[in-house]
Amino acid sequence: MKSYKQLQDIELFQLMKEEADENAYAELYERYSLKLYRRALKLTRDEEQAKDTTQDALLILWENRENIEIDMDQKVSSYLYRVVFHKSTHLIDRAKVAANYREVLKCLSLQGANAAESNLTLKELYQLINRGLEEMPDNMKHVFVQSRFEDKSHKLISEEMNIPYNTVKDLIKKRCIAFA
Repeated sequence: MKSYKQLQDIELFQLMKEEADENAYAELYERYSLKLYRRALKLTRDEEQAKDTTQDALLILWENRENIEIDMDQKVSSYLYRVVFHKSTHLIDRAKVAANYREVLKCLSLQGANAAESNLTLKELYQLINRGLEEMPDNMKHVFVQSRFEDKSHKLISEEMNIPYNTVKDLIKKRCIAFA
């Protein structure tokens, strides 16, 4: 038999899949870990997240090897890059949600808003935001939710709610004034 270094990716994958060949996996790991890391780093712009994403992608390849279907026409690298892309975008999306929650929490000027700077979980942030929203008058709450959660412009909100543009601006400003 050829040495593992001489085998094509698909051959290594087949050995890994059919025989749980750890040496075949190790060779694929060696071939792709740095490339996947670079791709993840480019996407996440964070070294630790890139390392974690790379490890996750390669671990998924091993743990799900029996269920992964890669034909001779496909490439193992394509599968791995797809996993890295999806994991990276998921991390980016979670970071955006957390940042948005922190911004909203500041605007709500809740007791404990200083905690927005700490590493609260998304669940804790969500609970604090909901508490602040419950305290708002209905009209203000509706405007605030559309502005901060639905990313609607002040102009669009004013048109949809049939209220003056400046009223929308003022309602948002009133909630954020404490931290301006």
